Amino acid sequence: SFVAGGVGSGAGLVLLGTTNGEVVALDASDGREQWRAALGSEVVAPPVAHRDSVFVRTIDGRLMALDAANGDEIWSFDNQVPILTLRGTSPPVIDGDIVYAGFANGKVSAVRIGNGEPIWEHRVMLPEGRSELERMVDADTKPLVTGNAVFVGAYQGRVKSLSRRDGRPRWEQEISTFLDLAEGYGQVYAIDAEDVVTAIDQQSGEVV
Repeated sequence: SFVAGGVGSGAGLVLLGTTNGEVVALDASDGREQWRAALGSEVVAPPVAHRDSVFVRTIDGRLMALDAANGDEIWSFDNQVPILTLRGTSPPVIDGDIVYAGFANGKVSAVRIGNGEPIWEHRVMLPEGRSELERMVDADTKPLVTGNAVFVGAYQGRVKSLSRRDGRPRWEQEISTFLDLAEGYGQVYAIDAEDVVTAIDQQSGEVV
């Protein structure tokens, strides 16, 4: 078993995701193991702690909330996984009482922290093409939440600005990306699959 998803933290814990489908919680003060939760699927993005919960994305399409005290499952939000996907998942992002996450089927969802109820979902890109390779549209970028917008991207797809309130698209640019977006100076920055960096105006969606 290897650490696959990097290291997350919060709620006094250091959190590790492993290749054999476990989340391991260590005490942030002394490194002692607090609990270990077997989820049955690889965790290839850092778990995120918020208040009394730990949020985890598994490679089989689930977004899960675990009890930060003992690792027990609180709720699970499931998405269908295509036959062929990129190796990786979108890390969950917490903002207020909402957790945002992207999925391998090209969708981004906003889910209530307390009960896993979906608030909205948006398909960043529809699968296109005849082969499973051509139809890969993984939304593996970490959702970027700022102001009244959520910025998202998909492989062989688009970078989009969505309304935080209801997920409605505000603008889009045809950029294939699987790397996290960044923002600053009123712009969003995307690195595409060909290693080209593009700066996009956050409000208008025009390429700067």
